[in-house]
Amino acid sequence: MTKDQITALTAVIVRVEVLDERWDGKTYWLKARIAADPDGVVKSIDALRRDREKSRELEELKKRADALLAENKRLKEELKTTKGEITEKKQEEYARGIKELDATEWFQRGVSLWKSENYGGAIEAFTRAIESDPKYARAYGLRGGNYEKLGNRQHAIMDYGRAIELDPRYADAYLARGLAYDKLGNRRQAIRDFESAARLGHEGARDILMFYRR
Repeated sequence: MTKDQITALTAVIVRVEVLDERWDGKTYWLKARIAADPDGVVKSIDALRRDREKSRELEELKKRADALLAENKRLKEELKTTKGEITEKKQEEYARGIKELDATEWFQRGVSLWKSENYGGAIEAFTRAIESDPKYARAYGLRGGNYEKLGNRQHAIMDYGRAIELDPRYADAYLARGLAYDKLGNRRQAIRDFESAARLGHEGARDILMFYRR
């Protein structure tokens, strides 16, 4: 593995939790806690290393988090130059950036825990991501997948549905909900979801529909 890949993986496993922060336009104060279980880190890295697709996804998330950090730094510097005259719009923009960054970090941790088969921990992490960004469609979608792993299919279907409401082109969510409906015996609704996923270009959904139509 490359250094950048290892950095991307460990960044989602070693959690930095912001406990408190204050900023009055002149002084910024931050209190944070960094924590990681060494055995859990090794297990998570090994699981993610073997799943190249998820590793690539985490690398993209790491890039997004870095971009958000850079943007927040830019806003902070810009606000310093206002000499105390902080506009409400700038404050809101900065606060929104912090929340989006927090959501991204919790989402990254959720993916790591999911790949390590810690489904309960993954659900908690995706829930925290949703709390920071209530419109985070993929967080709902993956949380639904982890609920399903724990046998809570009804809750999973609710999360898939919410993910689809937020992102009507989320093909994986249609497919996952269709599979969940199929397991519950609701074949009609399952086929509807498979058809929706297929229209969005999901190859797996097309294969399933071919099987159904034999």
